[in-house]
Amino acid sequence: MLVSILVTLGVLLAIVYLIFLLKVRHGIYNVRIIEHIPQRPVKVSIVIPFRNEEAHIVQSLQSILKLDYDVEYLEAIYVNDASTDRSALAFKDYERFPHIKLIELPESGKAENRKKLAIQAGIDHATGEIIFGTDADCVFNPRWVKTMLSMFDEDTGFVSGPVAYDKCKTDFEKMQQLEFSGLVLCGAGLIGCGDPMICNGANIAYRRHLFSQVNGFADAHNLTSGDDELLMKKIFHAGHKVKFCFKSDAVVYTLPSKSLDDFIEQRSRWASKGKYYRKNFVYFQLLPIFAFFVLLITLPLFSLVLTSIALLSFFVMLFTVKSISEYSILKHGKEIFRTELSPGTYLKAAFLQPLYIILSVCKGYSGRYNWKGRKVRR
Repeated sequence: MLVSILVTLGVLLAIVYLIFLLKVRHGIYNVRIIEHIPQRPVKVSIVIPFRNEEAHIVQSLQSILKLDYDVEYLEAIYVNDASTDRSALAFKDYERFPHIKLIELPESGKAENRKKLAIQAGIDHATGEIIFGTDADCVFNPRWVKTMLSMFDEDTGFVSGPVAYDKCKTDFEKMQQLEFSGLVLCGAGLIGCGDPMICNGANIAYRRHLFSQVNGFADAHNLTSGDDELLMKKIFHAGHKVKFCFKSDAVVYTLPSKSLDDFIEQRSRWASKGKYYRKNFVYFQLLPIFAFFVLLITLPLFSLVLTSIALLSFFVMLFTVKSISEYSILKHGKEIFRTELSPGTYLKAAFLQPLYIILSVCKGYSGRYNWKGRKVRR
């Protein structure tokens, strides 16, 4: 009886997940065929909050200087979130560049809203029509700004861009690269289907006046994350287009997590904003997918307890169908993300994916995780 219930439940949840993946795949096709739009010169403000980024800040500054965009229409506003290392000292060598600005954010307020306070401070000082968001540990193509801007027409309010992990050498780093590519592609597909849900603050652009119009981060100050996805949703629900820039010149590169603990902390922080999504989306899309991952983990255990070869075979079938379907999505991003789809690395990542998703969601919803050396407790 229990075996029949588990099989029936598995089939239903698998169907929901496959429908979701088909939706994503269709959306990716839509964003890939969007044509670029000729642009008039427009003032751009790149806002980059940072805390303790001594190891990366110089590369970020050099990327800004290499941008193929008229400096008359460009400003990069770095906001120092009370760094305790030597990050700010790097700017002494860049004081001669008037389009690079440094703002100091005093140490005050709660840990969970520090990044948004830093971004808000940058936007308050910005003079650009379009705000670009990225992180201090990122580098980008010289044509990044031009390529992202080419997605804006009169009705577009928000553009999400691709983010990829670079310099991945170990198996752990390569697995992260695959997982992260899948997450970005999922966000691209949902945007392409007219249901923007996922984006990454390391590569976004939006109209500055819309940030004020939708009250910016006013309703998300109790979250360490949400400066990207929740803002995108607010702009979308205000009646403006949201697009994804599926172009290699638009890719922003960052580095994978150094350790498993760092990886889980990061994913937990991202998952923490899930409770602020619209409830109907959580109940009808995310919850069944989460339940599917839970079932994938528990099916082998049930098969052992019940000594059921049939149940174990069913698990193998589900895992195979899931893996093939996800692999077909990842192939769409191979060219722009420079990912290596080796079968061995992919299978390792596929086995571990349900585990880290469940752990990250539970930890994120508990509101207890670390961020930039600060403990978040909600």
